[in-house]
Amino acid sequence: MAQIKIANFPTKSLAYFLVLGGGILVFVVLTILPAMQSSTGLDMEIKKIESSMDEQKILTPVYDNLLRKTKFKRIKGIAAPKKNKLAQGDTRKIVQRLNNIAKNSNITLVDVTPDVDTLIGGSGHLLINIVAEGEFINMHKFLFQLCELPFLEFIEQIKITSIRKTKEFRLKVWMAQE
Repeated sequence: MAQIKIANFPTKSLAYFLVLGGGILVFVVLTILPAMQSSTGLDMEIKKIESSMDEQKILTPVYDNLLRKTKFKRIKGIAAPKKNKLAQGDTRKIVQRLNNIAKNSNITLVDVTPDVDTLIGGSGHLLINIVAEGEFINMHKFLFQLCELPFLEFIEQIKITSIRKTKEFRLKVWMAQE
């Protein structure tokens, strides 16, 4: 093999070669590597957006269904019924009317209990505890029909709790009585 003498190797060519190699190395480090890193970051963002779009495609029918269920007929206002008072023995009528309202509203009445103290006390008001189950959307119709009762004074409390796939509604309702 022939030995290359360093003295015969042109130093100017070697300097040009090193400068050219260094320039290519600097170009790669300053332009191509950051571009690859930003490309990787963009790929991750694209995957996030694609998964978000997939979720939206899956949830759109559910959202549309809920939107359809929540569209109520426009009610111009509740016609304020003429206020009447309940006769002492008409507590059964209240339970029957509440059952009818619940059936019309697709709500199940679990319990309707008049408060004994207000029943006997002669205060002019009767407290009724109502426990009902059903879908939250149907509660709107139930409350509007309840407000149309002529002997309703006011609704003191409404508690809503989740039970399985439905909701449980607990109401404290005051009725006017003689």
